[in-house]
Amino acid sequence: MNISDKLSDLIKTYRCNNKYEIIFTLGKYTDDFGFEDHLFSKENFNKIYKTLDTYNSWDSVVDETDEIYSDVPEKVIDTIIFKSESSPYDILINVCSKNTERIFKNNDYVEHVTIYSRKHHVYKAISIDTEFSENFFKFVIKLVPDKKTSDKYLADSSILKVLDILNMCENVGKDIKFTKI
Repeated sequence: MNISDKLSDLIKTYRCNNKYEIIFTLGKYTDDFGFEDHLFSKENFNKIYKTLDTYNSWDSVVDETDEIYSDVPEKVIDTIIFKSESSPYDILINVCSKNTERIFKNNDYVEHVTIYSRKHHVYKAISIDTEFSENFFKFVIKLVPDKKTSDKYLADSSILKVLDILNMCENVGKDIKFTKI
């Protein structure tokens, strides 16, 4: 079973329940540290941000800033990690509750989020400043399924969106091999 089939099965399981959302996070998995979601260099983050920002056919673009607190899902329901053999980034796919809770970070915490929406996907470019770490970057894609679009199409489309983002950072092509962890 390939990545598309596994993702299609996950979408089929959770798409009709309005309590959940499917979120793709790009980062790196290691046996020692687990999945780290803040490994984007400023250079790669800026490549992604510039490409997304110059596209003029978004359904909406929203800028948000959150200080001191961060919103996190109340519960993670299901998780799949796909480790890449040829890309510097891996993919964490979480099925999370739509309900969030506000978590206190620290008094110097500032999170800047630019949200780009188009059809079935929401892209979030997240830049975080803290007293201890200046600018670390995170990138997520949220799937927004409808009842008319097939699970297979949504899975394939989501994978292509992730590959587009990875190719903005480094030319990795479309034939990246992923292994489920």
